[in-house]
Amino acid sequence: MLSIITINLNNRDGLRKTIESVVSQTSRSFEYIVIDGGSVDGSKELIESYGSKITYWQSKKDKGIYNAMNQGIEHANGEYCLFLNSGDYLLKDAVIESVLPYLIEWDLVCGNILFEGLGDEIAESIPPTISLDFMYYASLWHPATFIRRSLFRQFGKYNEDFKIAADYEFFLKLIAGGTIKVKAIELLVAAHQRDGISSLPKFQHLNKQERKWAQKMHLSAKTRRTLAFHYWLQLPFKQKFTFLVRKTKAGNYLLNLLKALK
Repeated sequence: MLSIITINLNNRDGLRKTIESVVSQTSRSFEYIVIDGGSVDGSKELIESYGSKITYWQSKKDKGIYNAMNQGIEHANGEYCLFLNSGDYLLKDAVIESVLPYLIEWDLVCGNILFEGLGDEIAESIPPTISLDFMYYASLWHPATFIRRSLFRQFGKYNEDFKIAADYEFFLKLIAGGTIKVKAIELLVAAHQRDGISSLPKFQHLNKQERKWAQKMHLSAKTRRTLAFHYWLQLPFKQKFTFLVRKTKAGNYLLNLLKALK
């Protein structure tokens, strides 16, 4: 069985979209858990209205995103977990039915995702092989990744010291360990909203900081240098040139001046 976990805080409209995409699935081989952080915008009342279709729910103050996700794990009974937070939604009614055959031998089953918001839509595909090179510059997407629940017992739940990149740290730890079985599937699983708090500049900066922190935790200095070099080789010439120019005070001044003149 699968446990679908949704966390929410004062996002009633987004939560409705998420819940409706779950309860409309053609397969019912899952339990549904909703962890609300004590919302005051009518989210609790919305959850209550779907009470007969939700296996477990609570509405009380928590300590943040990953604390709420960890609470969801504690109440989960399925062999696999999928985190579909409020605003995100399954793209088709048969998504779960299509994924279930893979939820047997694989530890992580990773699908594709549709990013919405900021004025456009972008579909992103998972590479056939999930390597450290991929994890250095990208990540797995939790709304499209099915996680064997025993991994949380083996490797620990989400690290709540991270504010925005605990899912990246968790996935990096798994891939760096090299002992789990990962399956990439060619299926568009879910839509994820890009217009939330994580899109704000200060959170983007924090995300970069926490990703570097996670890399230092789980990768040796030699491995980080090798991955950085591989990433550098893949960059287009313009990005390489800009990076090198920014390494000098004069170059950085020139770039800022050109940007101001646009």
